Amino acid sequence: MNLISNQNYSATHYEPSTGTFWRLSKAFNAYIPIQLHDRRVNVLQASTGRYTWKGAGNLAWEYITGSPLPKGFLIYFKNLDNEDFRAENLGIIRRSELRSLKAAMLNVKGGLGII
Repeated sequence: MNLISNQNYSATHYEPSTGTFWRLSKAFNAYIPIQLHDRRVNVLQASTGRYTWKGAGNLAWEYITGSPLPKGFLIYFKNLDNEDFRAENLGIIRRSELRSLKAAMLNVKGGLGII
């Protein structure tokens, strides 16, 4: 396992090759996978000491890049599987570009997919 840590979420770790989030279980003294709830992760914020829900794609991006998603951008999934949080499957796109792309895709018979 090649886990990435993030100083903002000390109790949660991310495995980029599988897209899995892990938490250290004190009871078992081992890492256990975190169950996603509607593609969200319940993480402990180091700054406040409180748990908060974060979108799994956004959280993965923070672990990979070390910084939050830039303002005005959204995560998109390169293989169109919105439950595949592997690092290689995540990309970002401006919110305005996504709207234009969706409109263009709706105008093509049979639809298009993002490559």
